Amino acid sequence: MRKIKGLFYAETVSGSCRIDMRFMLKNNYIIRGAKTSGVLEWTGGQAVNFKSQMKGTKKYLRLIYSVSNHRGERTDLDYKIEIDEVPSNLKKGKILYFLCPESGKRSRTLISAYGEPKFINREYYETKYGLRVYYGCQRTSKNDYHNTRYFDLKRKVERLEAELNEKHRNTHYRGKPTREQNQLAKWKQEMNYHDQERLKIFNAQIKKQFSHW
Repeated sequence: MRKIKGLFYAETVSGSCRIDMRFMLKNNYIIRGAKTSGVLEWTGGQAVNFKSQMKGTKKYLRLIYSVSNHRGERTDLDYKIEIDEVPSNLKKGKILYFLCPESGKRSRTLISAYGEPKFINREYYETKYGLRVYYGCQRTSKNDYHNTRYFDLKRKVERLEAELNEKHRNTHYRGKPTREQNQLAKWKQEMNYHDQERLKIFNAQIKKQFSHW
């Protein structure tokens, strides 16, 4: 693994500072047709000032903050992240994406990890640094993997179902399940698989334990 600013460990999405489009919209940090400003804060004490604009042809998120390297040298950052609007597959409105300030790739989430000062697309870390920002389940042990995936998917299903119920979304469009319903079905199928696999591991552990009695 390539060394960046004295770091040799692998970082995860959940353990990194990240800016998520869903979070920004839900909390009115980004509002269509309006300008907003505020501060984003993380539990580790990091904070970023932001300004967003979604009026006319100007659609962007501007970030203003400072970072310090391992030698204590401070760098002031002030840059814009363009926002792209893509028509929904259901032809109901548009979906907002960040355009990664380094790669230009559409992303719903941008991450600052491994000492990278900017918030960039997760996949671009491998292109730029030869490093991966892992999801939590990718770093779990073999025995914990299915358990972790099951509960990760369970949270996604519950969150999406709550969102659809709140907005009273239709389950079908022109006789076919909507994109959201197809996604739910896929996640539930994966949940069932990981649930069965984690129970197999649990039963094998119990059987092994009793075999020593």
